[in-house]
Amino acid sequence: MIVLEVSYLQNAAKRTRIERLSIDIGTRILQIIIVVQSEPLLHKFYLLTY
Repeated sequence: MIVLEVSYLQNAAKRTRIERLSIDIGTRILQIIIVVQSEPLLHKFYLLTY
C-alpha cells in the first residue's frame, strides 16, 4: 500500500513504473507460495538459490 501511495504522489511515468514493479513483486511472491505448496521438499533449496 505504501508503494501505491507513493506512486500517486509522482507523475504518470514514474507511477506506471512503480505499479508495474509492485505487480512483479506480487507475482513473484505468488510463485514462491505455489512452489512451496506444490513441492515442500524443494522449499529450502529454492530459498537458498533465490
